[in-house]
Amino acid sequence: MHRLNPSRSSLALIIVAGLGALLALVPLFGVPSAAAQDNSSDEVLILVLDLSGSMNEQFDAERTKLDVAKAAFIEAFSNVSPNAQVGLRTYGDQIEPTTPANREASCTSDTRVVSPVAPIQRDQLIAQVLGFAALGDTPMGLAIQQASTDIPAGSTGTIVLFSDGRDECFDADLDGDAATGPSFGQDPCETAKAITSGDGAVDRVITVGFRADTAAEIELRCIADSTGGTYTAIETPEDARSVLPELLVQLSAPREAQRLVGRAIQGTTSPDSAPDLVRLDDIGTDNFTMIC
Repeated sequence: MHRLNPSRSSLALIIVAGLGALLALVPLFGVPSAAAQDNSSDEVLILVLDLSGSMNEQFDAERTKLDVAKAAFIEAFSNVSPNAQVGLRTYGDQIEPTTPANREASCTSDTRVVSPVAPIQRDQLIAQVLGFAALGDTPMGLAIQQASTDIPAGSTGTIVLFSDGRDECFDADLDGDAATGPSFGQDPCETAKAITSGDGAVDRVITVGFRADTAAEIELRCIADSTGGTYTAIETPEDARSVLPELLVQLSAPREAQRLVGRAIQGTTSPDSAPDLVRLDDIGTDNFTMIC
């Protein structure tokens, strides 16, 4: 640790991090100020929520996975900037679950826009989320592809995909080989790559797993990694209370605000009472910049 030179008492340390580092730092530094979030932006956030039947499984002693998701969404909607451009889509809540061989209907149609992209309407979104019910299968690839069309012309955006399991369409019987059983649609990882390639409107796909098992986590990580996004695991009640709402608030801010995270420091007239700072070369300058 090193003391701040008192002759530089007006220095401000601004940490400029890549998105991968940012998501790791969110719980430590909090979210951007309201003023930072209020900047106008052509970037939008499309939230895509899994409402398949497995979201009715218990998350803890008192709540289902869906209960946890609802609480996190409501907390996030209550704290994002009123200028945040947010759209909401669900999948798996329109058609009853079926056997793998009979999933064509759900795999080709079971996703819907709940709220088109617009400056966030908190009360409306909260009421819609409270009314969600989990029901069917998991047409994840379809939902990703359709979410890419929700971004208005002239805008770019991030898709945030929530799921507790694997896509149940491309490899419908989940045996690890789509060629040996019923298969509908495309590999969701390949779909994610396709919608983020070239000059398309989707910048990245970020994935969030609700108590996802190993196979589901591998798939969700593939979707995120192949698009420059990240994967976040929600495993504990604390994750649900803090990490997920903070992630959603962070992502709803303009991209510049997402990249600016730090703390104010105050210089002093004496080296003995100056604040401690970590040297940038101790941390690594690839992720941090000091602006004077």
